[in-house]
Amino acid sequence: MFDLFLLFNADLNTGVSLTRRPEFPSYSWLGWKGKLAEAAETLATDYWFNESCWIVWYKRLPSGHTTLVWEQDPESLLSEIEGEKIPRYRLPRPRFIPALPLSVNTSLTTPSFISAAEIPHLPYPLLQFWTISVFHKMEIKEGVYPAGSIKYLRNPYRDEAEAVGGIYPLDAFGESTFYDDVTEPFEFILLSESANGTSPMRGYQIMLIEWNGRIAMRRGTGAIESEFVFSRSNPAPVWKEILLG
Repeated sequence: MFDLFLLFNADLNTGVSLTRRPEFPSYSWLGWKGKLAEAAETLATDYWFNESCWIVWYKRLPSGHTTLVWEQDPESLLSEIEGEKIPRYRLPRPRFIPALPLSVNTSLTTPSFISAAEIPHLPYPLLQFWTISVFHKMEIKEGVYPAGSIKYLRNPYRDEAEAVGGIYPLDAFGESTFYDDVTEPFEFILLSESANGTSPMRGYQIMLIEWNGRIAMRRGTGAIESEFVFSRSNPAPVWKEILLG
């Protein structure tokens, strides 16, 4: 369930946004204060795990040692939780295939060597992985639950741009200057496809990230339409190695 549980968000019924707990990683629910919403169970299908998730997850320990998050042994991945079988992953994971053609090589998944001198010491493991990185401008809506909306004027005969994706709600809003400059594009990484095998519209689950030196930090998760993510990214999409703390 690792891919699914990275998509947590604040529970909108509580009236409290998530605030950072820096002693734990931002990719984990432990790294945040506030009640969480339940995971999107509509994604938790065999099809989604086996066809819509491409990231090969590695963990970099504080010692600098890097290993797979889980052993790629098919027989060990079928277990029972409270009497219910969890989905079996397809191994190896499928290669990322974009909805629109890209001029980038997406075959690299193994971690690069990064000197310990380049990484600040943190008391928890980092996630090290490759995925697509895209850049889009985001309209910030403040409130009890600040949201970031990615909009596009799809129809020139309409005055108002349509939302084609976004982050709702934003994490750690007001805790730094990260959200202050909306004139520049924000960086998003693709985590998985949104489609579950029955949806006619392809989209992607995304994570908004903020860089702290070589380490990226989560600032919220959301979704975006496939066509927009590839055709409108500025700069162009890249296959990028991420160290997520």
